[in-house]
Amino acid sequence: MTVYLDTSLLVGLFVEGDAHAPRARSFSAGDDEVMVVSNYAAAEFSSVIARLTRTDVIRPEAARRLRQV
Repeated sequence: MTVYLDTSLLVGLFVEGDAHAPRARSFSAGDDEVMVVSNYAAAEFSSVIARLTRTDVIRPEAARRLRQV
């Protein structure tokens, strides 16, 4: 089965202090499932990170580290 990850799950996984972080981190795909991030979800995630950086919710250094993931 294929599991498409949405933006809220991705933000919860990678942004400390996000309201959805505990639930996102409890998500676990099964061994027979393939996790996929669509181009649209990747673009939305980038937009969220840019907004959080502009509004000083996360530091620019933290945003740069996410580029390596």
